[in-house]
Amino acid sequence: MNRSFSPKNKKVIFFDLNNTLIDHQRSFKVSFLDALDEFTSRWDPESNNWEPNKVYTNYMKELKIAKQDKRKYYLPRNKLQHHCLKQALKPYPLDVNLSFSEHFFNMIQENRPQNVQLFPDVLHPLATLSNKYKLAIISNGRKNDYDHLNIKDFIPEDRVFTSKMFGHHKPHPTIFKNALKKMNFSPEQSVMVGNSWKNDVCGAIDIGMDAIWIVRKPRKGSRRRADKNGVTYIQSLKQLVSVFEV
Repeated sequence: MNRSFSPKNKKVIFFDLNNTLIDHQRSFKVSFLDALDEFTSRWDPESNNWEPNKVYTNYMKELKIAKQDKRKYYLPRNKLQHHCLKQALKPYPLDVNLSFSEHFFNMIQENRPQNVQLFPDVLHPLATLSNKYKLAIISNGRKNDYDHLNIKDFIPEDRVFTSKMFGHHKPHPTIFKNALKKMNFSPEQSVMVGNSWKNDVCGAIDIGMDAIWIVRKPRKGSRRRADKNGVTYIQSLKQLVSVFEV
């Protein structure tokens, strides 16, 4: 971990929501398994050798294979999902037609907000940092995701700023400037923490904020890019406690 700024004069820490606080992969898995349960609730698991976790694993495997096959990757989204779900459910007595798949994924989308999952490394750092700093969110996502998270003690609702509120998505400066104005802090007093180099890091730096780039799964050259641009680089939110010396 490298720290590119002094925390001494910092007053507020902004967090991205999606893939920074919210673990999208885990959230999708919970919603996927819930949808499977809805469709197969009357089954006798033993008679069908029903293994829902294996179905999820096979779906993700098929999706990965499809993304490597340009002919399948450029299919319309609903047809790509249908192809992967049909393959994953092949061992079971289900008529997986396009209508079935669309209903299945609509159910996932409907249940998504109530199934949002935080990364395991979120709550402790937020609790610790909130004793010394104001914490807030700047997100291109939907506020109803926040509504289902157990973080309101650390980040109150009036400190959640979304692209819908200001009519612009990150990295547009408007969303950052308006969030700072609402919080009554200057860019120099603020830090942005996020997983997107373009949306979170560059968006914040462009208006004079410092930024922390979280890369949970290191990519080749990511640390070098951070060092070259004077950006603090972390792989877990737990490291924020050291970064901010709390």
